[in-house]
Amino acid sequence: MIVSLGFVQAQEIPAKEIHGETSTVRQQAQIPLAQHSQLSPRYVTAPADFPEITVSIPASGTAEGLIFLSTFYFDLRNQVPSQPYLLILDNTGEPVFYRKMPVGNPLIDFKPQPDGTLTYADFQNNQIYVLDNTYTLVRTITAKNGFKADNHEVLVLPDGNVLYMIYDARTVDMSAIAPGGLPNATVLGLVLQEQDPAGNVTFEWQSWDHIPITDTNQDLTLPVIDYAHGNSIDVDSDGNLLVSSRHLDEVTKINHQTGEIMWRLGGKANQFTFLNDSRPFIKQHSARRLDNGHLLLFDNGDGQLGDDPATTPGRYSRAAEYALDEVNLTATLVWEYRNTPDTYSFAMGNAQRLPNGNTFIGWGSTYPTLSEVMPGGAKAFELTLGVGPQPNIPLVSYRAFRFPWQGLPTEPPVLMPQAENGATVLYYSWNGATNIASYRVEAANTPEAGQTIATQDKSGFEERTVIADADAQQYCLYRVTPIDTAGAAQRSSGWQMAQRCIKQRLYLPLMAAAE
Repeated sequence: MIVSLGFVQAQEIPAKEIHGETSTVRQQAQIPLAQHSQLSPRYVTAPADFPEITVSIPASGTAEGLIFLSTFYFDLRNQVPSQPYLLILDNTGEPVFYRKMPVGNPLIDFKPQPDGTLTYADFQNNQIYVLDNTYTLVRTITAKNGFKADNHEVLVLPDGNVLYMIYDARTVDMSAIAPGGLPNATVLGLVLQEQDPAGNVTFEWQSWDHIPITDTNQDLTLPVIDYAHGNSIDVDSDGNLLVSSRHLDEVTKINHQTGEIMWRLGGKANQFTFLNDSRPFIKQHSARRLDNGHLLLFDNGDGQLGDDPATTPGRYSRAAEYALDEVNLTATLVWEYRNTPDTYSFAMGNAQRLPNGNTFIGWGSTYPTLSEVMPGGAKAFELTLGVGPQPNIPLVSYRAFRFPWQGLPTEPPVLMPQAENGATVLYYSWNGATNIASYRVEAANTPEAGQTIATQDKSGFEERTVIADADAQQYCLYRVTPIDTAGAAQRSSGWQMAQRCIKQRLYLPLMAAAE
C-alpha cells in the first residue's frame, strides 16, 4: 500500500487532576509517515494472495509479544467474496503464522486465551474454534438451548468455562411499542451464555428480561431491529460481567450469579455523570476493566456508514479511559487517544492496555489497521493492511491484539527449490514456529546420504539460500531442519528435488531410492 505524505501531529487534551496530580496528556509525536513506511515482502512459500502489510511506523518502545489479526474484505455490498486469513505477525509485519480460510467466511476475534489456547469465531457457521499451541483444533463450541452464537466475543475462563454472545431473533409487535412500528418486526435481542468443558450451560442472561427495546439508538420503525448489538464481555475484578452493547451506546455491569443489572453507563438509561468529557462514547466496542480500576474502551464515535470526519464535525473515533466512581456514579475521562487528523471507524475496533503501559488500538473499519501508543501519546508502532480486490473494499481486522505467544506446529517446514538464472535457490519457512534460531541445509542424491552444506540464521518468515554452482550440479535433493534457540533440531522439511533434476528427468532413480 502507498502511504500518502503527511505528519502525525501532536494533540493535547486539557489538563486534569488524576490521583491528586495535574496531568497533561500528549497524544502523538510528529512522525513523517511516508519516510518510515515498510512494505512486507511477497513470499514463495505462502499463498499468492497473502495480505499486503505496511508498517508505517517501525516498532520503537513497543510491548513484548506478537500481533494477532483475523482479516477479511469489509464489503457491505457483497461485491466480491471475502478471503479471510488468521494471522500472527511480528513487529516487522512479517508473518509468524498464517492460515488461509475458506472464501466468503469472515472470521473474527482471533486471540490467545489465558489457558494457552487460541480461539476464533466463525460468523458463517456460528461456531467457536479452539486451537492448541500446535495450531491443532482441540475443541468446537456451539451455543446451547437452541441458540446460535453471534461470535463477537469469546472468553475462556480460568475454570475452563467459555463465555460468549448470542443473537436471539423474535417477532415483536412494534406498533404497540413505538409510533410507526411494524406489527411483525423482527427484533434481535442479546443473550450471554456460559458453558463448562462438558458442554453444560452454567449461566444464561437475556436482554429481554432486563433492558427495554426502547432503550436502543436504532430506528424502531424498521422491519429488523438489532436493539442491543452486544460486542464485548469482560469479567470484572469482582467476578461480575461488563458488557458493551453498541446499539444501546452502553456498558452494562451484570451480576454473574443472579443476572441482575448492577449499573448502566452511557446511552438512554445512563446512571453516571460524565466528567472531563465533552462527548461521551457512542457505538463503542471492547470495554475492559484495567488493573488500575479504570475502564478502557474503543469509542467509534457514531455508527453511520460513509461519514467522513473531515466533512462531518464531531465524528471521530478514539481509545478512551475512564475512572469510575461506582458509589457516586461518576465517569471521569482520564486519557484518550485520537489520530491527527481524526479518523472515523463506524464499525469494529478495540483497545488493549499492554503490560508496559502502552495501548494497542485496532481501528476497525478504517486505516491505519492498528497503532500502539505510549502513555504520553507518541506512537510506538503502526501497521496497515492493504486493500481488497477493488480499491473501495478495504482489508480489515475486527480486532487487533498483542500477546506473548509460543507455537510449535505439527506440520513440517515448507521447502521450495527454485531455478533462478541457472542457479538453484532454496526458499523455506516453518509456518507458526517460534523460538527458531537457524536452519540446517542438507543436500543429497539419495535420502540416506545427506550432507550439511549450509547453516542459515533465521531472519524472518521465509529464508532464502542460494546453492553454490558446484553443489547445485552435484546434488538433486535438499532438506532443511530448524534449530531452536536451545540448539535442538526440530522436524525437518523432508527431501525436496531441485527443478534442474526434474527437468532433466534425473528424478526417476532418486525417487526409487527414496521409496
